[in-house]
Amino acid sequence: TIPLKDIATIIAETGMNRETRVLDSGLGSGGLAIAMANVCKEVISYEIREEHQKTAEENITAMGIKNITVKTKNIYEECEEKDIDVVTLDLPEPWKAINVVDKALKAGGWLISYSPSTTQVQQFCNTLREKENYLIPKAKRSQITIFVIIAIIAVIIIGIFIIFINKNNLNPD
Repeated sequence: TIPLKDIATIIAETGMNRETRVLDSGLGSGGLAIAMANVCKEVISYEIREEHQKTAEENITAMGIKNITVKTKNIYEECEEKDIDVVTLDLPEPWKAINVVDKALKAGGWLISYSPSTTQVQQFCNTLREKENYLIPKAKRSQITIFVIIAIIAVIIIGIFIIFINKNNLNPD
């Protein structure tokens, strides 16, 4: 699930508006797609997992959203869309979709990857650097600091969770 502050940042930074066409992949429960649909002309979402697609479609219907089209497609393999202003990738390996979505994205469009780990971000950016038609904005120092703090907190929480699990699994004998 993408937090609302991150959804708002994606919408604001890309300049989404009533004329924007979005291709979203990794639909999940549909939260990002629904938020973008409230601002955009059209959102086309690709999802390969049926259970996620069903949940998202229920949420889209419950919210009364009419400008989202959900397709059962694997963005790593195919994309039939053209003239897309913004592509959002909430995927385990977003760098594998770059060559496919490249054909769908308009010149001057935005390619957004929402990735929770530094290795995913690094691989995505390294793959983009190999291509000559992408500009990668540099992060502000404050953004990098916040990201590092969040990563450290996540590691601490995972460590505490592992300790808790190990403690509860110890045999008292």
